[in-house]
Amino acid sequence: MNAIAEKLWDEWLTAPINGVGEADAEVGALLLSMKEREEKGWTALFSRRIFLFRRLHRLWNAGTWKEEGELGSFLKLPPDLKGVPSLEIPRSMVEKALGTLGLSTESTVGVRSAWLRGILGGLGSLYLPQTGYYLVFRFEKKKRPVGEKAAQLLKIAGIRFTERLRSFHADLLIRDQGQIVAFLSGIGLVGASLALEERSLMRSMRDRANKLVNCDSANIRKSLDAAERQMELAERVCASGLFERLAPSYRELVTARLENPSVSLRELGQLLSRPVTKSTVEYRWSRLGRL
Repeated sequence: MNAIAEKLWDEWLTAPINGVGEADAEVGALLLSMKEREEKGWTALFSRRIFLFRRLHRLWNAGTWKEEGELGSFLKLPPDLKGVPSLEIPRSMVEKALGTLGLSTESTVGVRSAWLRGILGGLGSLYLPQTGYYLVFRFEKKKRPVGEKAAQLLKIAGIRFTERLRSFHADLLIRDQGQIVAFLSGIGLVGASLALEERSLMRSMRDRANKLVNCDSANIRKSLDAAERQMELAERVCASGLFERLAPSYRELVTARLENPSVSLRELGQLLSRPVTKSTVEYRWSRLGRL
């Protein structure tokens, strides 16, 4: 899990920037995904995801956001670098970020994907528990318009997801491994999607192997239990004096079991002078039990 998560965020951080439109859309999404606090004349945006600010630094000068000023002039670092960095920006820049909520089918696929890539960086998390796959976007109550836009663009992209409402936030969940791979590939994170597919394949092979081992173990236990019961029955047949009165085929079966206490029913049937099937062996032991 850690390896895939590291690969995902490393690739997200270095994803190529294809044109001004995509850069502007992704910056807008990143700003919208950050927590905010209103002050007099400006807005403070902050996030605990430090890599988000590194991505912003790469995107800022690739689009029109540089016209608003240098990113460094808005960046505020906590004293002694302990705490959460923030951006102190004028309200006009917040309005510009909100303008990216107008993306629709008329926008290019690249621009829509760039916006979703920004939302992933700010609000997305990938979980790979022992079973299942989850890609979750968590939106605070005040970020509801952002969540609605993300849901709309996911539908346009053909990605299946579910919504989960809570008191203070709402989640968009992509649960299917194939859908997560399709989403990551669609926003340009091909390496992470391939790593996830590889993990899925390895998990499938491991589960298959475990099922086969468990099945074999169950069959072995079943065979040994049956052999133990037949050994007890064979010993009772001999002790009761019934052995000499049995038909030759039954005497041979009892003798074969006493000489081979752990073989399976199928193997026991093949040891007889006239080999018989497993079902025939089962029938003969059942009849001996009734006798």
